[in-house]
Amino acid sequence: MGQAFPRSRRFWAVVVAFAVGALPTLTLNGMLVLGRGPWATPGADFAILLGVVAIPVLVVALPFLGARRTRRGATTVVLTSLVLVCATGLGLSGGHRLRILALDHAARRAEPLVEAITRFEKDNARPPRTLQELMPHYLERIPQGLPPLELVSGDAVEQQYPGNSWALHASVGMGALDFDELIYLPRQDYEGQGAVVRLGGWAYVRD
Repeated sequence: MGQAFPRSRRFWAVVVAFAVGALPTLTLNGMLVLGRGPWATPGADFAILLGVVAIPVLVVALPFLGARRTRRGATTVVLTSLVLVCATGLGLSGGHRLRILALDHAARRAEPLVEAITRFEKDNARPPRTLQELMPHYLERIPQGLPPLELVSGDAVEQQYPGNSWALHASVGMGALDFDELIYLPRQDYEGQGAVVRLGGWAYVRD
């Protein structure tokens, strides 16, 4: 009975470490696959920071495993830190795969929007100034489950995406310093935009 509580505490410390390291990123991106949840979440990198902090904690705790007085506490710290580091890596890897899948689904959901803009431009010899200008004749409503897409046209599109008469883009960054975008260009000329992952006619641009 004397060792039951320490072992139970160690077990729950490991469980919490795994949850903190892996679940936030996996959950956020899993919700996006279903078309739900925020696409831009500036605080999502907090869990990653904990995983990074766990590395020096792990290194410092290792020598204390050799002393009988500190072995029990050090074992808990080492196991918790190790699980947190591994769980953070699992969350990043799995979260990235889920995010690509979510963006691919979003690109497919946005096909009616792209088709509506194309028809509008063909009929009016110019792209729409806003997405609202498409409704209700060209599009009944904006498709659900999309990131907050912005229509770029006029002088702005010539400055940002030369050679295109219009563009769609949305900020989909997951961290405070993450400026990733989802972009659609009619000419499909995504060279020079950054690290590009093609998703059909769309591009996920990693910054």
